[in-house]
Amino acid sequence: MREVFSDWLDLTYARGEPLGGVRSFLSEFCDGVEWSREDSTQYVFKNGVESGSVRIERSRAVERVSASGAALARIRAIGLLGEYLGLLGEAPHNVTRLDATYDVPVSNPGRAIRSHYRNTREGISFGRKALRTTKLMGVGIDGLDTGTVWHGYGSDAKVTAKVYDKSQQMLDVYGAVVPPSIRYEQTFRREVGVSLRDAFQPAPIFWHHAAPLGLKVPPGVPDWSPGALGCVFPRREAPTAYERALRAIERLPLHDLSRLAAEVGSEGVAVMQRHFAKRLQQVLDSRE
Repeated sequence: MREVFSDWLDLTYARGEPLGGVRSFLSEFCDGVEWSREDSTQYVFKNGVESGSVRIERSRAVERVSASGAALARIRAIGLLGEYLGLLGEAPHNVTRLDATYDVPVSNPGRAIRSHYRNTREGISFGRKALRTTKLMGVGIDGLDTGTVWHGYGSDAKVTAKVYDKSQQMLDVYGAVVPPSIRYEQTFRREVGVSLRDAFQPAPIFWHHAAPLGLKVPPGVPDWSPGALGCVFPRREAPTAYERALRAIERLPLHDLSRLAAEVGSEGVAVMQRHFAKRLQQVLDSRE
C-alpha cells in the first residue's frame, strides 16, 4: 500500500509558551538557519530539488509554528518526525492546519485529472457543506490538457482538497523530471479535531475523508476519530556533551575558514589555528 504522508503542519500556542526545545532541534538538524525578523525565526531546509522551511512566528496573541511539506519530508527522511512532533506537543497547543497527501502513479496524468474533474465538477462534500469544484488547466508534457482541480478553494470549510498532476508541477516549478503521477491532497483545519497523532499517522484521517474524491479505502487502515490522544512519539536518547560538541564543530564554516587561511599565505593555517585556540580559551576562561 502506498504511503499517506503529512505535507504541511501548522500549530498555535498561547503567547509566551516556551518553544526552546523545538528551536534547539531545528538548529541541530537543519543545513541552514536564517533569522528573518526580530520576532520570527525561519529554518530553511533542502530536500532534493525542493526547498522548505519551518517558521516560528509571534503575533499579539499567539505563537505559531508552521512546517512546509518539504521540511516535513526532510525531518521524516532522517527518521526524526516523531521526535519533532513530541517536542511540539510539550506545550498546550492547537493544530490549526494539516495537509495529508497521497500520490498515485499513472501512465497519463492529464487524462486522470480530466476524468476526475468530469466526475466531481458538480461539487463534492466532506460533511454537510457542499464544496465548489474549480479547475486550472494547462498543457502537459504530452501536449494535452493537465493541471489542478480544487474542492473548496478559498472557502472556510473544515476539509478541502485538491488533485493535481504532480509530475507536471515538479517540472514547472523545479525543472525536475519525475515518474508520472497525480497527487490527492487534503487540508484539515482545527475544527475537524485534527491532532499531532494525525500528523504522525495521517493515513486514518486521509482515508476517512477519501470517498468524495473517488478513492477506495485500502484494507487494514485503522479507524479515525477526532481529537485522538495518547500517542507516544519515539525519541532518541539525549546526546552527550561530547556528541553535542562534535556536531557543533561539524557545523563550523571550515571551507570558508580554509579559503581565508590560504589568502593569508603559507603560514595561514598556523595563524588560523593559533587564533582559534586563543579565542576558545578566552571563552572557556569567561565561564569559570
